[in-house]
Amino acid sequence: MGPKTAAGLLVKYGSLENLLAAGRFAGQADELRLYRSIATMDRKAPLPSLKDQVPTWARAYSLAREWELNRLSERLSRLAAAQERK
Repeated sequence: MGPKTAAGLLVKYGSLENLLAAGRFAGQADELRLYRSIATMDRKAPLPSLKDQVPTWARAYSLAREWELNRLSERLSRLAAAQERK
């Protein structure tokens, strides 16, 4: 489902809980609640462990630029350049 369909369902039902109470997406209810917790940055959201990684600033810069996040892309560009000099 795309963002427009999701937004339309939330407008129609008023909330995720109302949508689920109406019997919509019963098989995905737990996942949808988890995604909501992650999206709202709930500190109690159960996130998987991630292995330590070195940031790929050049890739992050490219994504930020693609998404037109100009100020962020400028900062990431500087980090990418510094990483290349190492």
